[in-house]
Amino acid sequence: MPFEQLVTIDRNSGDSLHLQIQKQIISMISFGILSKGMKLPSTRFLSSKLCVNRMTLALALDELESQGWLFKKERSGVFVSYNLPEINPKPLDSIEANHFQNEKCGFVIKNKADYIRHNSSYSFAHILDEGLPDSRLAPMKLLGQEYKSLLTSIGKPKLFGYASPLGDEMLRSELSIFLNRTRGLSRKMEEIAIVRGSQMALSLLSNLLIEKGDFIAVGQSNYLGADATFQHAGACLERIPVDKEGMDIDALEEACKKKTIVGVYVTSHHHHPTTATLSPERRLKLLNLAEKHSLFILEDDYDYDFHFKRSPYLPLASLDRNGHVIYLGSFTKMIAPAFRVGFISAPKELISLIEKERIMLDRQGDNVLERSIAHLLRDGVISKHINKSVKTYQNRKISLINRLEEEFASFFNFKEPNGGMAVWLESKNGVNLQKAKLNMARKNWLLPDSNHFNFFGLNDWEGIRLGFASLNENEMSEGLDALWMSLKK
Repeated sequence: MPFEQLVTIDRNSGDSLHLQIQKQIISMISFGILSKGMKLPSTRFLSSKLCVNRMTLALALDELESQGWLFKKERSGVFVSYNLPEINPKPLDSIEANHFQNEKCGFVIKNKADYIRHNSSYSFAHILDEGLPDSRLAPMKLLGQEYKSLLTSIGKPKLFGYASPLGDEMLRSELSIFLNRTRGLSRKMEEIAIVRGSQMALSLLSNLLIEKGDFIAVGQSNYLGADATFQHAGACLERIPVDKEGMDIDALEEACKKKTIVGVYVTSHHHHPTTATLSPERRLKLLNLAEKHSLFILEDDYDYDFHFKRSPYLPLASLDRNGHVIYLGSFTKMIAPAFRVGFISAPKELISLIEKERIMLDRQGDNVLERSIAHLLRDGVISKHINKSVKTYQNRKISLINRLEEEFASFFNFKEPNGGMAVWLESKNGVNLQKAKLNMARKNWLLPDSNHFNFFGLNDWEGIRLGFASLNENEMSEGLDALWMSLKK
């Protein structure tokens, strides 16, 4: 903490030096700059920084201790008291007060990111999420061992310096092998960029591909994070109907005749939020439409690896022969949301522009984490983890579907998904999901917000994505008990 800037000594003041120090330390404690229990620097250090005699400083600290502001521990130092004296502070003049605390800016904020609101889940004891993995199943121990080994490796100094904005080369190489093997792609390392999750990917790509006023086609119901990112970039959203076969490509074609649409955002494997899979016929139509109108396709394949009944349709990117598809993915669903490592797979021309755009936003990612994940990919750990997780998640899905069919059929319409981590529940018979959410909150349970999926009031239904992967069967049973009671009220 820069005490020499926060405590100023005025040798022309009528107050003695030790009194000036006392007053300013009291002010810093009162305004929370010095928090309870915080250790102060040594008197030698402070006297040097403030250019005062150590005896003068000691006198000030002794007086503050006698007043209850500070306390001393033998051989440990001086600390801010936990039980501070009650005071009626003198009102500071506006300049001094603003130096310590400001709630409002003294300037105009021209672009406010108010398209999406972040609702923290930390205040809830229990959470029914929208489809997150169970991090307890993830190979955390092996990942930690790799990370620790790299941190203590003397022979890899480059890992701790500046690296490519496109990400660790080994991870890009291993990811290329993994994607080509599991998704039928034919992408080289040079056609892959590592980013801090899919949301960062959407932001980078929006900056590069969208100009103010451009039309972007999205689902009538859609992932709110994508909608908000496109709007923040100045795009106009063209809503396209979504049914059991995914986005209606015939409707998209009609929209392209009426407006100059430049790109399409699609979650082809499991539409977000309804989990519908884009049919093979519509996939081919979409690729042909992209060729005809020179569209870019943002294919956000957020949970491709989790499928239960059959082999999944390969991504659009595997069928792309003319450079229209930009393929996005993330390790969030493979490992845990805390590990912000995602990827963009696209033609090399775009990847080179992403490199330049990334530098302006975030110099690089976490080299050590990226190399650690590369080792897990190389050694087959990630693939084994996915296979193990799929079996666990399938059992949890079956348990959830059985319970929904037995007790919740009068509240929701739903269909068993073939993969992914969530079930789409569409309310019926006038069920008020916002009221249920409030009732759940009173029981310290967080229920997904139905407004996330009908944010602009465009749909005549209410629905929620109910994740089944992150909770074991006992935990999910408790959550469903709470949901049932909340719906009955």
